Amino acid sequence: MGDPISPGMTIGTCAWMENEWMGSLSRADKEMFRAKRYMDDILMIYSKNPSWDHERFLKDFEKSECYQAPLELEEGKPGTFLETPFELQKNGTFRHWLLA
Repeated sequence: MGDPISPGMTIGTCAWMENEWMGSLSRADKEMFRAKRYMDDILMIYSKNPSWDHERFLKDFEKSECYQAPLELEEGKPGTFLETPFELQKNGTFRHWLLA
């Protein structure tokens, strides 16, 4: 990051790698999670459905095989995405707010 074209290169590179990874997943896996990326940050929400092995899925994702070297996943702060705190409400909706 730093050059004027770095953001576009980051978005394009990550999108290509994520598309390749998504192509390797089963339809059942794809139905159990949602992920959104902004620049080089990713937020993933997944189901803890008893009919789906979410622990295996997370372990595979955390191996960072989605991204080619030298890219690797880094742990973010719990409940925060891009300095925006969020929480899952009991009714299944998300509450989020921007920090000033």
